[in-house]
Amino acid sequence: PSLAVISGRTAEAPQLFERVVDAGATHIYLEKPGADNTSSMEQLCRFAKVRKVEVVMGYICNLSSYVKQALACEAEWRAKGCRPDIEICRVNHYTPQTLGECFARNSEGLLRNMLGHDIALAVTFWDLRADQIKDVTIDT
Repeated sequence: PSLAVISGRTAEAPQLFERVVDAGATHIYLEKPGADNTSSMEQLCRFAKVRKVEVVMGYICNLSSYVKQALACEAEWRAKGCRPDIEICRVNHYTPQTLGECFARNSEGLLRNMLGHDIALAVTFWDLRADQIKDVTIDT
């Protein structure tokens, strides 16, 4: 077995996917979203099935150092009997010059695309469920 991890620009992911399979990868960890559109993603799925390649969609942020540090800090506080409040903030350093490219790259919507990262963290590590959400505040 051979594992490939694909975490690159979304537009390049399908070509990277095919290259690693052609190079002999039998298992692929594909960073989300995997392709620019549903049709391209479905094509990757068919390609993987034909080539008998196991694929897992991932979210690498869950492995980042700042998430690991937050979890360790939370565990330390809980061990001392504290019940910490967890707040997930998103900061993007776009400038007026780079914002246009960001909107073009995330044409499905910034909220859907970028907020998905934060929601994934909250669901994965802090058991967030829709019935627990009492309020959402957007700070502009």
